[in-house]
Amino acid sequence: MAETDDVEMASAMAGPSSGIAQMVMSAPLAEVHSATNDAFDWEAYVANYQGRARLLRLIHIAKTAPQLRSSAAAQAADIVKSATSDVQAYQQLVALCNAVPPQPTYTVDDIWIQETTQHVKQEGEKLDLELRNYQNNLIKESIRMANRDLADYYRSCGLLQEALQCYQRTREHCSTAEHVMDMCLSVIEVALEMQSYATVVAFVNKAEAVLETYNPAAAAGSAGGSARAGGTSTSTTSSIIVPPSKGASTSGADAIGALFRAGGSAAASAASGDQAARGGSADGGQGNAAGETRVKNEVARIKAILCVAGGLAALGQGRFEAAATSFLATDPLYASSFAHLLAPGDLALYSTLCSIAVLPRPSLKRMVMDRPTFRSFTEHDPPTRELLDAFWACDYEKTLALLDKWRNRHTLDLYLAPRLGTLRRFVIRRGLQQFLAPFTTVSLTRLAEAFGWSMDQARAECLSLVERGEANSSDKTHDTASRGDWRLDWVDDLLVRLPKDERSNLFEKTMKQAKATIATSERLAFRIELVQQGLTYKEPTQQQGGQGQLPTYAEQTQGAPPRLAPAGRGKGRERRYVDNGEDDDELVESGAVAAGEDEAMLHSASGSGSGSVGAAGSSQPEAVPGGRDDEVDM
Repeated sequence: MAETDDVEMASAMAGPSSGIAQMVMSAPLAEVHSATNDAFDWEAYVANYQGRARLLRLIHIAKTAPQLRSSAAAQAADIVKSATSDVQAYQQLVALCNAVPPQPTYTVDDIWIQETTQHVKQEGEKLDLELRNYQNNLIKESIRMANRDLADYYRSCGLLQEALQCYQRTREHCSTAEHVMDMCLSVIEVALEMQSYATVVAFVNKAEAVLETYNPAAAAGSAGGSARAGGTSTSTTSSIIVPPSKGASTSGADAIGALFRAGGSAAASAASGDQAARGGSADGGQGNAAGETRVKNEVARIKAILCVAGGLAALGQGRFEAAATSFLATDPLYASSFAHLLAPGDLALYSTLCSIAVLPRPSLKRMVMDRPTFRSFTEHDPPTRELLDAFWACDYEKTLALLDKWRNRHTLDLYLAPRLGTLRRFVIRRGLQQFLAPFTTVSLTRLAEAFGWSMDQARAECLSLVERGEANSSDKTHDTASRGDWRLDWVDDLLVRLPKDERSNLFEKTMKQAKATIATSERLAFRIELVQQGLTYKEPTQQQGGQGQLPTYAEQTQGAPPRLAPAGRGKGRERRYVDNGEDDDELVESGAVAAGEDEAMLHSASGSGSGSVGAAGSSQPEAVPGGRDDEVDM
């Protein structure tokens, strides 16, 4: 009832909340003026996407590149007209396309606008009425599906905020893990389109928690093989095994009965029944294996989508290391499952730029260069592989040249453009850190040659690096932490690392070790105090078998009757405590021995003065002192 009160149907045609329309109206972050010899083919780039993913990239290209605005906006308007019901976005794209001089090139389809407006109004009223009816009837699954249909309707109209609210409202009506996963994936897609990265991260975490126990019924259920006997077939499933009811016939029983009626032997009938049962078990096992394989594939497919979504959210938030880790964890076998979010070539580009920008060299080798699955992604984008190889070979001039060559392609990327400047600055910083790490004095002339810079640009970059205190690398392959800070010598054009005061360094190490020692001593003192106060937990000692436990020290010293220890694992083994009249009882353990030998062992263990055990050779041993006759474990 109250769920849809906050979502008025009159807002279906409201302009300010329209997602695609708002994206068209927003100002671009930067403009790209492509040259005639530009290596980037934008048509081949957008051909890797379909549906809304292609639409969003065409809109971004139309806003960013004035020379491509007319063509990109026209294609985007066609997609809006064929795949959505967003009238406002269509009108704005047509206006954007016709804004390019000298004359309008795209004709507005007024008939489509009129028909779509009427259809949107009728469909919204219909879905809202259905949802209210289901809420009155309290049908949980129907309410969930009605909210989902209403969210799809809002998304088609471009009302992303309303669609997000409807998707989230389905959460309280989800009854299975499959429903929760469907809700999370839908929210993630809409939040990525809205660039609400905090929402994406939250629902990626929820989906990963559900994925740990995710087992959809559609994937788990598998039709088993048939065990045929006498023309009757039975099917088995991987998740439910129903035993035959009392008095009902089975395949093996039918085969045996048929052979007996035909005059066959009992041996032959039993063999036939066993063979039929084995055939049914084999077919059922194959069905179980196929069902488990489908479940694993479904889980891996969803995990790939979550890795891509988490990486895009981390990239949008500027967490480049987390983005690289998430992208690199994506399985290339399921590239088609996240095609509506990202192309394999884009994933390779994002992973490479984030990795070379923030990862130390050992981590770059372990996570990127030595990862066989990542190479399959770079095959879709050869320039990305060339960029990675150049940086790994410490060819920084070529690395920066490749970044400049493909700057237009990176700027026209929907998710990369907002962070491109930061990533480029981080790549330069990482390159300078690796270049300076082995040296104490570096000539600016040599540094400028290595990076392909002029002397003025080299001075500016080095000055900025020194002022920010980022000249020392965090790479553990070089012991830069114990060295001094860098200083720029303007007279001789040198970068000089100042020697660090060894006395101060020794004091720092000593204080650090002293703090660690104090913390360890405090923990040990706390542990000793707990032991002295008897606040420690001791797990009771139990022997396997569950027939008793070893006697305590108080029971042995105070003359209490000893309890028999449980028998050992071996057949015929016995363990017992025999009271020998002293402080410590003696444990007697033997294998399967004769009664006479057992009595002799007990007699020798108890001593001559005890008189507790009969002489050797008697058929039954006497009772152990302090115990009962029936407590002797033979």
